[in-house]
Amino acid sequence: MERISTEFLYLWRAFEQVLGENGEAELADRMSALFLSPAADASVHAARSLPVSLALFQAGSLAFHLMNIAEERALLRAYRREETPGLLPERLNQLKRPGTDDQTLALLQRVRVEPVFTAHPTEAKRATILEHHRELYDLLTETDREALTEEENRHIRERILEIIDRLWKTGEIYLEKPDVASEVSNILHYATNILPDAIVKLGQRLTDSYETASGASLPSEAQPEIRFGSWVGGDRDGHPFVTARVTEETLQRLRLQAFIVIRRQLLRLIDLSLSDHRVQVPDHFINRLKERASSLGESGQAALKRNVGESFRQWVQIMLIRLPLAVARDHATHLEQRPECYTDPAELLDDIAILKDALISAGGQRQVRWLLDPVVQVIRTFRFHLLKLDIRQNSAFYETALLQILQHAGIPAPATADERRLFFDRELSSSRPFFPYDRNHAYSDKPEMAESLATLQVIADWMRRYGPEAIGHLIISMTRDATDLFTVYLLAREVGLLRNDGDGQFFMPVSVVPLFETIDDLKRAPQILEQFLDHPITAQSLRFWNPGGPPAVTIMVGYSDSNKDGGFLASQWSLYRSQQDMIAIAEKRGIAVRFFHGRGGTISRGAGPTHRFVESLPEGSINAAGIRLTEQGETIAQKYGTPLTACYNLEQLVAGALIRLAPRRRPGPPGTILDRLTQSSYERWRSLLDRPAFLQFYAEATPIDAIETNRIGSRPARRTGRRSLADLRAIPWVFSWSQSRFHLTGWFGTGHALAELRQNSPQEWDELQRLSVEANAAGADRAKASPFLIALWSNIENSIAWADPSIMELYSSLVRDTDVRSDVLPLILAEYESTMKELQLLRGDLFPRRKGLHATLQSRSAALHELHRHQVTLLRDWRETDRSNKDIEQVLLLSLSAIAAGLKATG
Repeated sequence: MERISTEFLYLWRAFEQVLGENGEAELADRMSALFLSPAADASVHAARSLPVSLALFQAGSLAFHLMNIAEERALLRAYRREETPGLLPERLNQLKRPGTDDQTLALLQRVRVEPVFTAHPTEAKRATILEHHRELYDLLTETDREALTEEENRHIRERILEIIDRLWKTGEIYLEKPDVASEVSNILHYATNILPDAIVKLGQRLTDSYETASGASLPSEAQPEIRFGSWVGGDRDGHPFVTARVTEETLQRLRLQAFIVIRRQLLRLIDLSLSDHRVQVPDHFINRLKERASSLGESGQAALKRNVGESFRQWVQIMLIRLPLAVARDHATHLEQRPECYTDPAELLDDIAILKDALISAGGQRQVRWLLDPVVQVIRTFRFHLLKLDIRQNSAFYETALLQILQHAGIPAPATADERRLFFDRELSSSRPFFPYDRNHAYSDKPEMAESLATLQVIADWMRRYGPEAIGHLIISMTRDATDLFTVYLLAREVGLLRNDGDGQFFMPVSVVPLFETIDDLKRAPQILEQFLDHPITAQSLRFWNPGGPPAVTIMVGYSDSNKDGGFLASQWSLYRSQQDMIAIAEKRGIAVRFFHGRGGTISRGAGPTHRFVESLPEGSINAAGIRLTEQGETIAQKYGTPLTACYNLEQLVAGALIRLAPRRRPGPPGTILDRLTQSSYERWRSLLDRPAFLQFYAEATPIDAIETNRIGSRPARRTGRRSLADLRAIPWVFSWSQSRFHLTGWFGTGHALAELRQNSPQEWDELQRLSVEANAAGADRAKASPFLIALWSNIENSIAWADPSIMELYSSLVRDTDVRSDVLPLILAEYESTMKELQLLRGDLFPRRKGLHATLQSRSAALHELHRHQVTLLRDWRETDRSNKDIEQVLLLSLSAIAAGLKATG
């Protein structure tokens, strides 16, 4: 923490100077009192004019961002010193036993991880602001260099002052909602500028860690499989702006950028300047080079005329010619498929393998390790599609589309459950479409049908042209029944996407994935999975859904709606239980399950330390089929903002998957006790949400109305626009509770459940306490604890630590009806006190155990209190104008961003 304070103070003094130069000396003094003397009560200066609030939020937001940058750099310093748990050196040492090197290599090759980027609207900062932050971060990194001269230090400080001045003068919030194309561009920035370097760094980390642990060299082929996916441009659940055309354009952009990344990597191989006169180049390589050049005609001959006497460079030139890119002034401008171009990544990798063999024959092993192998790692990761694009849609949308098709074809829809079952059995045994679909017809009177078929037609066309690699999964949100999945088969049949294997068997070349979200859906999930796997089309399709691996089905589980539905504790245990049951069903059929975890950016929506999350998953949930998980909103910038931070987060994921693949016993959670706790916490949660006064309390005691006017994402805040709790998306739900410092989505119901267990089942309480104390202990005792409990209590403690009763009461003062306030607030405050008490009895005092968390809270408390007070005043004034005052609204939106920066989280 001392180094964080030193670096933050360095940045603060620069910010203080910028404020003074901009005529804000009084504001600088006030902010210094809030940030540098956190115990001081700075509220005595709190004038409440709109200009004062605007300046305060702008300064507070920037100050918190500077603090966050200092904390991130401290984390990465610990990473470089290998002081961080859950990383490759620790995991490889845990696997180290005499004679186990081959087993470790086999495990490494079985690791498959796939982070999936989404455009969930939780990133409150504009892309421009994020770019300025990255510049600032890079300059601070320069200060780490030893032996900087006084002049170099002065130049760095001047450049830091310039960036802070630029940030102060730049609008922080979105004035208009970004469109989908802008969100795609944002994801492309990470995919092209950050991730390739991160993959190379991770490869080097793995190689070094393995050699240190085993004393042997790591074969280049013993690398984990890392892939990336995206929802941006493919996720149309409640998002009317993601159309079939948008999806097609996104696929084109991803393909273009994949080849630009590849071209950039191949250009690095131009450094292979080994002379044919200094090394022994194999004759067969020379002959192959001439043959390849001859087959390319004039362009091939031109390649041979360049770098004469440097055959390795000439081979690289040949590979560059074969990329399907149009290049003008040494810049790739657009895709251009020519007869000589590569059509498959395997062709390109084969050419690189030929180059590698020749280099090794010529004594170029060092060039292979430091130049060639990194290029291979990048190409294997991104291939010709960059990111796999998932297509997500709501089950109700697809159901409506099918009904519209039947209506269009003049076919009566099935009315009962039995009729529905017979209908699907009959139709899915036939290749006949319901009607001759015309892609050029608008079908404007049947919008769900038109959009569903148009999107599936785009997928079918793309796969015919380029193959299946670019298409991720067809994800069906709110899956409530197996027929929700079979509906997609029927829709795919209409555009020729459901195929016949030649033996009369139908198969689906694109993986259809159920998404189980609510607690009830999670309970039904095992039965739905059973029906899905036993269907002939699914059984026939499994071999296409996990190419090169065992028969596997992908199942997505959502962490947001289950939390909104039943509270944190019930959500977490329901997810665990459901995964256990689905693993058993799949294993009985010889099928692997790849779970796709829909984690959000906050603990309430599944976030938390990656290594703990992976450790806490049920046995069998990570296997040779791999693991997928979403990276959403602000977590993308936090976890992938620089190559080093991206490498750190990917390493946590790879190391976690590696250790879970190893055969070792882990204590399971106490199921009977958690069943009891879950039921009790669920009932307590529902007793809050189902109160008649709750909805009004929530609408007035949180800034949900301001959040819904925010412009931080292209997607609407509600699925259908109805003003109901059920229709409100989980992100603004969590965002609003965190802004008002209730944070109840991360802890409410826990205290009641623990107290009930302690009073009514003392033996079970003693057992839980023993396991929980062990879960908190260091050293050998930790091996006796359940990883699930470690993650569960740690996340609940983290959530309630950020909750603040005094701020809760401040926001509750916005509730105009005192009866509503007195009905709901005391229940929340009582549950807060109960949870704090019960956690202390169970685990001991929080802050002596979590010193880092305590220091973070202390350093932010005074400034956050002041921002909250101003936000409450703004909310009251804005609502008194019936939310019509745009000047107040703009400052309110800035307040959301500033407080989110202080909390390091949105939704």
